[in-house]
Amino acid sequence: SFKQLNRSVDVAFFGGNFTGLPLHEQEAYLKLVQPFLSSGEIQGIRLSTRPDYINPEVLDLLSSYQVTTIEIGAQSFDDKVLKKSHRGHTARQTEQAAKAIIEKGFQLGLQMMIGLPGDSLQSSLFTASRIVELGATSTRI
Repeated sequence: SFKQLNRSVDVAFFGGNFTGLPLHEQEAYLKLVQPFLSSGEIQGIRLSTRPDYINPEVLDLLSSYQVTTIEIGAQSFDDKVLKKSHRGHTARQTEQAAKAIIEKGFQLGLQMMIGLPGDSLQSSLFTASRIVELGATSTRI
């Protein structure tokens, strides 16, 4: 039993773009976890996704299934780096997604990658400062 661990245990949906799945598939995964939340075996659900796949409908669904943390693959806040790396989103989309996530009451995680095409010490430091400014509760580098 996870309860015997005497620490917080979360279920995580990482390694892809969870909110890029059709809503019915997201819901199917989230339903599987609900008995563990209800019993207290786990305390939360966290997932990772792309910033351009965050919208009010998705956030409402995630909230209704007690998702606690959403991690965004920001990677950089330098649009030149994002474009050269073919990330498929802009810094503005990440900022908008981050603000919407926090406003909806989720914990925000932001992921950054250093050394992407076009990256520099200056752009990496800028990305790190934006992560702090946006109020991320966690960061993965």
